[in-house]
Amino acid sequence: MNEGRVVVVGSYNHDFTWYCLRFPAIGETLAAEVFTAGHGGKGSNQAVACARQGASTCLIAAIGSDATGDAAVVMARDEQIDARWQVLQDVATGSACVLVDSLGQNQIVVHAGANSRLDAAHVRTQSDAFELARVTLMQFETAMPPLRTALELAKSNGALCIINPAPAREDADPKLVGACDLLIPNETECLMMLRQAGCIAPPKRLADIQDADLANLTAKLAAPSVAVTLGEHGVFVAHRDGPRLHDMSRYYRLSAPTVRVIDTTGAGDVFCGSLAATIAMRPEDSLSEVARLALHCAAHSTERPGAGFSAPTRRQVFQRFPGLMQGSGST
Repeated sequence: MNEGRVVVVGSYNHDFTWYCLRFPAIGETLAAEVFTAGHGGKGSNQAVACARQGASTCLIAAIGSDATGDAAVVMARDEQIDARWQVLQDVATGSACVLVDSLGQNQIVVHAGANSRLDAAHVRTQSDAFELARVTLMQFETAMPPLRTALELAKSNGALCIINPAPAREDADPKLVGACDLLIPNETECLMMLRQAGCIAPPKRLADIQDADLANLTAKLAAPSVAVTLGEHGVFVAHRDGPRLHDMSRYYRLSAPTVRVIDTTGAGDVFCGSLAATIAMRPEDSLSEVARLALHCAAHSTERPGAGFSAPTRRQVFQRFPGLMQGSGST
């Protein structure tokens, strides 16, 4: 097994981002302050975050045979990502329209394009990548069959399997979630999955629920361990059947550091990618230690514009938050 190896199975999108003072009302036309175009997609963003934390990273994704697909190939090479592209001739590379307001909040519309055509056969032909992986990381921005194949290959090779169930989907496969080792939803995704599990939605935000009650709630999900990202309120971690992944507690909450937010787009992706990278490189660390570092990576990313390219390197995170150097996998 190659130390520090992560396989990311997911999407690539080319992001078109408009920065506005506020979001437009229905039927209203607003002038944007700034426009940018660049790399995105949850799979790509998480792979970039992984690689920038120092992990050997493989990305399995689909792109079109077009200019934005060509740009994806160059990006992966520049980021030193071992990209295993499924290149499709008859469909465009995925794209996203992103609006960001003056508070750093975003609204996103995605066209899946080639991402919807990533197939299980292509994933299976990359079996050598899974033989070398310590961690496999997946999202829900592609079809379910290639994800099931990826999980099967990961499990057969002894890799830790992480699922970020984003975006929230009504057709999510509960068996896929039940077979993973760690589920990382945000609040919206967690609430949808709880509804799918037959739970009544809580009357208040997840961040406002007491830890013991929230642990009982997340235990209704199929995964053995859940880390719910709560934006500025940090992350809540719970293990259904008792402490695991080197943790000492069955559940706990970690606070997010205070930062000056410019753009929250992709912060969840940075958290997932940074966490996967650190687990792969330092498997002896507890999940609480790993999640604390990932929280700071994600927070730092919100101080920069953009999605995939807002991910910081490990050196940049420790420079921004010197207190992390103690016991945070800095070596």
